[in-house]
Amino acid sequence: MTLSTTKAADFDPSFGENGRLEVRPPGNFTNILSNVTTDALGRLVIFGSYRRQTPATQRPGVARFTDIGAFDTGFGDMQDGLTSPPKEVLASSVSSIAMLEDGKFFITGASSTQLPLIQYDADGKLVSSQDIAQESQSVTPRLLALEDKFLVATANGSAGVIYRRQADGTPDMDFGSDGKTTFLSGNSYISTLHMARSKGNSYFYLAGEVGNDGFILRMTNSGELDQGFADNGVYLIKMVDSRLSACRKVIELSDGKLLALIASSGSVDNSAIYLTRLTTTGRIDATFDRGEPVLIPGEVGEDLALQDDKILILHRGLMTGNQLTRYLPNGALDQEFGSDGSGSINFNNAQISFAKSVTVQNDGKIVVAGLSGSLTVLLRLLP
Repeated sequence: MTLSTTKAADFDPSFGENGRLEVRPPGNFTNILSNVTTDALGRLVIFGSYRRQTPATQRPGVARFTDIGAFDTGFGDMQDGLTSPPKEVLASSVSSIAMLEDGKFFITGASSTQLPLIQYDADGKLVSSQDIAQESQSVTPRLLALEDKFLVATANGSAGVIYRRQADGTPDMDFGSDGKTTFLSGNSYISTLHMARSKGNSYFYLAGEVGNDGFILRMTNSGELDQGFADNGVYLIKMVDSRLSACRKVIELSDGKLLALIASSGSVDNSAIYLTRLTTTGRIDATFDRGEPVLIPGEVGEDLALQDDKILILHRGLMTGNQLTRYLPNGALDQEFGSDGSGSINFNNAQISFAKSVTVQNDGKIVVAGLSGSLTVLLRLLP
């Protein structure tokens, strides 16, 4: 397959087939491993769900690749580049991953009756599995690595819940009350969409949706809302003329300011994507797009990443298709990226049908993950 190129972002010919990789696990069955990240050594890691055999159901899995896009055969219990989940786990897909500083990692997934924590060593071999659910789960859980500890965020139908765990998966009793704290109590609907660390590691962020509004909260390492951020630690988001708002992802910048990717909808045919920036105290930053949220083309904002000090947004729409757009630190479109000064790279359906996530490797290469038919597809762009 020949892929179109742009002046500012060419596809990497050393990866897959001319920069495009179709992910085909053993048996070549359906897989949805469309979340992409990197480990501490910069190796590509994807996660989601896959099948090893038919007619088996989808199972939660993590895969690791070499630099050219081959499965890392030193990874996984079966040494084929993929993890193997324990049978007792009911979740069908990995919703989140936490990679600790020693290379070990935990995964979790959505299940109404379980809150699974599955631990693997640095080579993707199963170490342990436990269910830490104390009540029924109403949302998809999220994880966040904190060097030698990690956080688990979920909700139970009446409040959000955050657990902090040690590297061996046991509760960290120095966090909240016996390793657990709650947030936004009294709300029947809370969706946890993303967690992020602060640069100084003195607090962390959780973003998502509560009721019909988006939210961003900042918590201290002891499990308390940071009273110096927004309104008593919580920033609520309600876009103008929007019926529903949600915060999809946040990234703290080197100066402590916070980027936020926001989704809003007024009706079925009236959805929008916005990018905004908050000050260190959780207020609208007037130096970013003159204090106005940047309107992103399309209806669905899938992911947000940084390439040095530039901002990458992966998004799509009925008219725009799948696009990767880059913005300057002040919120202006980066016209040196993409083709014809557009600031965007357009991906056609032959390349990828649904782009879902984006990451930047240590060498500056951009990797986009998504789906084409029943297979996961990775696209890698040169810096």
